[in-house]
Amino acid sequence: ERFSSMDDRRGFDEFADPFLAFNCLRLRGLITRDFVLGLARWCSKAVRKAPTRSNKRPVAHDLAQVYDYVEEHYPEEEHIKQKLSSALHVFVATRGGHRFSRENRA
Repeated sequence: ERFSSMDDRRGFDEFADPFLAFNCLRLRGLITRDFVLGLARWCSKAVRKAPTRSNKRPVAHDLAQVYDYVEEHYPEEEHIKQKLSSALHVFVATRGGHRFSRENRA
């Protein structure tokens, strides 16, 4: 019940690994639309954080996995796919966030 009501504003930072939770729920058939779309929105925001030990951030294969899942199960969610594409672009353009960390030190 808690997972079905999750969105990007609460919960995903509480997981040690949000993608482990995603895969566990997906494999057990317990994943909900709200959970997936909330995770996608969280990815879009989290990828823009500096890569520190205290910040949870998705990596390229996490973003691709969520994008593929959304594309397969929720093809009508174009805005979510666009957010994930943008997040992947930010990840690549910042070399995995390393450009953010260099700018923070300057």
